[in-house]
Amino acid sequence: MLVYWMPYLTLTYPHRGPKQYAVGKAQFVPDTPANWSNIVGCPRPKHLEIHRDFPPRTTDKEPKIFGDPLYGTLVHCEDELWLADHIDAAVAVLYFLGDDFMRGLPAECFLYHGLRVTGQTMGDSDFVGYTTKHAELWESSQSLVLLPPLAVRGNHSPYRPDLDKTEHQALLKRISDDPIDRLVVAVRQYFRTQFSDIFTSPLTEDYALHCGAIEAALDINSLESGVGGRFVQALMEVYGEEDRFKDFFYGLYVSRSLFVHGASVAYSPGIKKMAAYELFKNTKGKITLLRAITRDIICHALGREKSIFSLFSSDSALPLLRKVLHSDATWDETRVLLTKAKATDLLTDMRDVDFESVEEVASKLTEFFDWQCVQRPVERKHVLRCICTCALAIARLTGSTGDVYAQSDQLGRAADAGDDEAIETWIIRNSWHQVRLEPGNRLSVMQQVARSLAKYFDRHHIVHW
Repeated sequence: MLVYWMPYLTLTYPHRGPKQYAVGKAQFVPDTPANWSNIVGCPRPKHLEIHRDFPPRTTDKEPKIFGDPLYGTLVHCEDELWLADHIDAAVAVLYFLGDDFMRGLPAECFLYHGLRVTGQTMGDSDFVGYTTKHAELWESSQSLVLLPPLAVRGNHSPYRPDLDKTEHQALLKRISDDPIDRLVVAVRQYFRTQFSDIFTSPLTEDYALHCGAIEAALDINSLESGVGGRFVQALMEVYGEEDRFKDFFYGLYVSRSLFVHGASVAYSPGIKKMAAYELFKNTKGKITLLRAITRDIICHALGREKSIFSLFSSDSALPLLRKVLHSDATWDETRVLLTKAKATDLLTDMRDVDFESVEEVASKLTEFFDWQCVQRPVERKHVLRCICTCALAIARLTGSTGDVYAQSDQLGRAADAGDDEAIETWIIRNSWHQVRLEPGNRLSVMQQVARSLAKYFDRHHIVHW
């Protein structure tokens, strides 16, 4: 009998009904002695205990070098040929069912081993065999201990698949109907990009897989000419007709082509194509962004329900796309506004209709800006000067009285002194994250601008809101 065993994954099961998840013909169940006896027909092989957890932290003089045996998840199927052919797709779908938009679990947590249960296994031999692509490897269970990959550390909490979402139900139906359905293939390629280890999955390979997953999800016919143009156009129909979006998507496709096909001796990509590729290469945060885009496109193709409060789903990749690709322009606009000669006077004297441009800058800084996404070098003195301008403007708006003034004055003095640590302490401890940007309320606007600028000094990116 062929079964698959996932040592590093445990699942949260529904309160009612059997403790199992059906993905296509595959059944995922807890790795318990009872399930081994009832499903596989033999005791849980003792040699599986060679897989150990990381050692616990201890103050003992002789600390342990490995932890307790691991009990994970057992995968079985009545149709062994189906399971052998599609275990990768089934595991990828399971991953997608519990995937979180903001942070995914490393794919290493879903590692699986193929085990051929034979009479020898039932006799609990001292030898353990693992099926690989090339051969079956045998090793003595008495002389081997295997620890998890480092990416698994700290990720042992039970994984919770969500079976209620419309798109997840559609995905389960698709893999049941056809395990090589284009959206199942897209999910499988998406899953392969989620390995943390750069040897298992190099970044250039991840970019190509993201591209392939998007092509599959959008049902782009790769046999017809002009695939790159249709790829870009399809994405722009989802996210909008912006030149920077277009160049980024085109750069992604060029990256995929170079990874898959390479460049011939006579390769001449052209100025436009190379400019798009350079933009893609130099974009910061694109690993997270591509993860969000690919997942977004797949969910959209699966029929995800739109929010009744917004044109976009709550986990749309559009805000992150804007943040990654617009942060440079937003910083340039902010710097020009706040470092002008007599900038504080200009802000104070603005008519309400003119101050709307400052409100727009504040909105961009709040919604679509992150210092980690700014590609061009940032001069620290400009950030400090901008903060000082904000502090002076707030002093005039508050009449130099009250709590807001006191907090702003503390920030302004730290900026004027060039005290990076004091600014970092201020941004971590300040309570302005509760302030909401209100049109027409100049104080809230300047608070938001000052707070966004102060995040530059948050070296460890502690402040996320």
